[in-house]
Amino acid sequence: MADHWRLGLPILIAAVALSPLGARMTPYVNKGLLLSLFAAFLLFAGGMMLFYQPRQREQTLDSGAALATICA
Repeated sequence: MADHWRLGLPILIAAVALSPLGARMTPYVNKGLLLSLFAAFLLFAGGMMLFYQPRQREQTLDSGAALATICA
C-alpha cells in the first residue's frame, strides 16, 4: 500500500500545480478535438479492460524481491 504513494504523490502535485494553467487554456482549446481524444481514450481503456491478457511470468516474485526491485 505504501508503494502507491510513491507514484500517486508526484501525480497529485503536478495536477494541483498545473490545474490553473488548464483552466486558463480552456477558451483556446478546440472542444470537438478534446471530446474526440477523450472518447478515444475511453474506448482504449475499455478495450484494455475487456481484452487484456497478462503474460505468465517465469517465476513469481515474493514480497522481499519485489520490494528490492522497486527500491533499486
